[in-house]
Amino acid sequence: MRHIATLIMVVVCLSLGSATRASEGPPLNQSGQELVDQSDWSEIKPILPKFFDALRKADGKVALESIKDKFPITSASANLLALKIDELIGSFGSFNSYDLVGIRALPRGKRLYEIAYVTWNASTPALWEGTFYKRNDGWVLMTLSFNTDGIFEKAREYR
Repeated sequence: MRHIATLIMVVVCLSLGSATRASEGPPLNQSGQELVDQSDWSEIKPILPKFFDALRKADGKVALESIKDKFPITSASANLLALKIDELIGSFGSFNSYDLVGIRALPRGKRLYEIAYVTWNASTPALWEGTFYKRNDGWVLMTLSFNTDGIFEKAREYR
């Protein structure tokens, strides 16, 4: 009887481990294929979570500073975006968590992706969209936008 219980625990642990690894990999298309190569995903994936983690603790300016090496915008544009981000947080409350919604890619493209996340703000969720481009020197975030309207409609566009 002990052997069966041990075997069940091993199977459960193995399946939990593979589920965790699968969720850390790139999003999949309808055919079950990765939308982004694993090597590219490992570069792209941490950028927006780093921003969200900073935003949970500080204001928009500090959050944008945390990713400035991957988000090459002018300081004037960064200041304006920081104000808009602070307005969002002021209007809809801070958030404790965020989730990946999905990714969009151009057909046959491997250098341009749009990735969406949702933040679970106190009174209203917000959908964040970031456009990533692979330049010769690596991945950069080209645009970052957010919206609280039409989240389901926008989310349908992602895999």
